[in-house]
Amino acid sequence: GEKYYPIYLQRSDGQGYLNDAENSDPVGQKDERLTRWRAVIGSHIKYQLGDDPTDKRLFILASLPDGYELREIKSGKTANVYLFGHPSNARYRTAGEFVPHVLWLISDSVDRNDCFCTPCMELVRRESRQVSASATPVQQHLPQPSIQPTAKPVSQGVKAGDAPTQQQVQEVQQPQQQPQQAQQQYQPAQATQQQAAAPSSTDMGISSPSNIFRLAELVWFKDRAWRLGIILSISRKPTTSSPHNPTFDDHDYIFTMAPLGHSIFRKPNQAKEASEMRPFLTFSVPDSPEYKTQPFSAIDWVAETEKRRQAAAAAAGANNNPQKQAQDMEYFCLEASKVAARTINNCFSLFNKQVDRVQGGSGFSMEFYSGVFLGAEMIVVGDPVRVTPPPKVDGDGKPTTVMRVDDIVLLVPHARSHAVNLQFRGTVYHLTRQPETQIDASSAGETHGGPFAEEVDYRNALLDPAGRQAGGKWTWQAIEKPALRNDDGIHGRFYVSHKLVQILHPDTWQVTMRDGGAPSMLNTRQHNGGGVPYAGRVVDRRTGVGASITEGVLNLPGGIRE
Repeated sequence: GEKYYPIYLQRSDGQGYLNDAENSDPVGQKDERLTRWRAVIGSHIKYQLGDDPTDKRLFILASLPDGYELREIKSGKTANVYLFGHPSNARYRTAGEFVPHVLWLISDSVDRNDCFCTPCMELVRRESRQVSASATPVQQHLPQPSIQPTAKPVSQGVKAGDAPTQQQVQEVQQPQQQPQQAQQQYQPAQATQQQAAAPSSTDMGISSPSNIFRLAELVWFKDRAWRLGIILSISRKPTTSSPHNPTFDDHDYIFTMAPLGHSIFRKPNQAKEASEMRPFLTFSVPDSPEYKTQPFSAIDWVAETEKRRQAAAAAAGANNNPQKQAQDMEYFCLEASKVAARTINNCFSLFNKQVDRVQGGSGFSMEFYSGVFLGAEMIVVGDPVRVTPPPKVDGDGKPTTVMRVDDIVLLVPHARSHAVNLQFRGTVYHLTRQPETQIDASSAGETHGGPFAEEVDYRNALLDPAGRQAGGKWTWQAIEKPALRNDDGIHGRFYVSHKLVQILHPDTWQVTMRDGGAPSMLNTRQHNGGGVPYAGRVVDRRTGVGASITEGVLNLPGGIRE
């Protein structure tokens, strides 16, 4: 055949295939349709950028940009191919439609406004409308967003079944000493104990106890690829909701994100909607072989950055390429974000100490707190958290078990050579179905309201009368009380299933919920912190985040006393 000269792309904003692409089949690498797409794109690039009209060579795109994939969708007897991977989830119907985007990727521009492909123009218009909307802030600072590109996606999405479930992952025992006396002395808190008045959820930056995202949490967000960031503020959008129903879910808010990396890179904050975000435990953090076992604070990022800049300048010599140097720095910032994420995942900081509940013990004292930043997430008293189920739970092969947190306790040894130990105390519940006559309303978890009630109410509303009669109603059955877990036994917050699935799979969430809506779509803290040493307690959230974001931008509300 004719000889083609390959054209290589050095960057991409591809996000992988999502949504309706799951109902399609990938086109093979040797399929002539993929070759035709690459040849058409190569021909256009030569026509647009070539300066020699007498050049008869044929050019071909060496490969599609990272994160883009040609897939076949069948409809009856016809089959059509589309290109998936654009950050807006839009698909390209022809190679010609994709050419403007390839030309933008080749250019020096990092501004999506300069791309004239239809999906980018639609995305820019949509973001412009979102940012222009006025907001009623939970925290009063919402800067204008500034979109910056990344050279590659941080991670492809983890589908249900790809991510380790709470039943499949063995707990990672962290290297810390645990006072055995405390294990033996735990008893349920007495009703006569006086507790300090707790701030409201709003005072702590929690828009609703059952919402997915909270202030100062580490999450994924969509930029040109999935990136990591810290939520700096949560602002409510203008709404027409009835005053008789004042509750709002995550989609009613705008979130200000501080991109993770290092403060030396001065990454600007970005405004995002819930649909552009994912909980941290949705995806696995990619490996960083060069810094695999080092915590974030052990690396001199300033010196490393300068060393790489000097090496790049020396290698370039007279052929100075600012675009290439900027891309190299973007890659290095990405590496910093991976190390920072694992380091944050492996530490905790406590807040809102209940000063009147300090108790003494044999060789240690117990301090009670109303909340903790445990890894990526904020957990407060009353929250449900994912835990490993007891050995046997009514024959359920894949049980959903959560613990309602009644107490957050720090065991502080009197001997300074011993490490502190974080414990969670409460009741473990199993999500199951039972005949209504057998449900013990006095002990059922849904009596706590909040996420517990929302979970079973939504599931029960999906049952038809025949199904309810045959299999019973959904309920939270208490299976362990009192329950005690160290921090390495907490896998992460439990998110109300229909809200989580709506975030992860916006186009198919209703079908997923009718099929059971599995909370096992998430990883565990133990899985996402691999490699980096366990850091344990840090003094406050700002210390835990460290220099991974611009200095001074993380300001917690008055309802959080660290």
